[in-house]
Amino acid sequence: GVAGRKLTIKYEDHQAKPDVAVLALNSLVRRFSPPAVLTSYTSVTLAVAPIAARSNVAVLNAGGQGDVLAGASPNLFNVIPLNGLEAEVLAKYLAGERGFKKAAVLYANDEGGRSALGAFKRFFEGAGGAVVASEASQLGSSDFRNQLTKIKSAGPQVVVLATYGKDTAVIAKQAKELALGVPLAQNSWSLLPEVFAEPASEGMIVTSIAVKPSQAFADEYRKRYGAEVQSAYPIAFYNAVKVVAAAAKQVLDGGRKLGGDTLRD
Repeated sequence: GVAGRKLTIKYEDHQAKPDVAVLALNSLVRRFSPPAVLTSYTSVTLAVAPIAARSNVAVLNAGGQGDVLAGASPNLFNVIPLNGLEAEVLAKYLAGERGFKKAAVLYANDEGGRSALGAFKRFFEGAGGAVVASEASQLGSSDFRNQLTKIKSAGPQVVVLATYGKDTAVIAKQAKELALGVPLAQNSWSLLPEVFAEPASEGMIVTSIAVKPSQAFADEYRKRYGAEVQSAYPIAFYNAVKVVAAAAKQVLDGGRKLGGDTLRD
């Protein structure tokens, strides 16, 4: 706990949909008046940030990585690196070390996906490559064959995905079925169990936020979940809770009232 007060977490599922997230946050505020809320997904975080600010709630984003989140709200704190950092590394690697000059991008048609598309295109073209096709997809779709067929006809040497876990696994499987014939590349969004479990994902080129948990964290995670820490997301959300706790302790030790404004300060 914090200063003798128990730390509790209340959950609402935003379903990766901004409109659902707004209703979820309003429900949490109405029922529990939380001083802070943890979020994920770029579009979701952008949707709830202004409402949280009006409701005196601090927002800690540990999952959304769109560059548009930088400075999006005075009450918003990103505790995970944003996508532009990975996009630059991936673009320069593909154009430089791999020598690819033509790339296509299949992206989620939301704030995060569009942000990732823009960042990759900027860095890839800056490194001498060209994005010969870009196709949008809807989150949670079960069929990406139409987009993949259009991409294949453009003749890229590599296909970059700016999609999320389950979608990425489905895309990898369908790309193999369509004999796409070129490597797939992706950022940290692919480092999720659904993708690891899909055989067609083998050989995907990925960037990753460095995952270096302490031994104690790794041991406890393995004990609780029967798995190794494979992505930065569990670490980022753990850190977000710890950040809230540390800030809350400082607020309470200073004799101030706990709220989004005092946590922010």
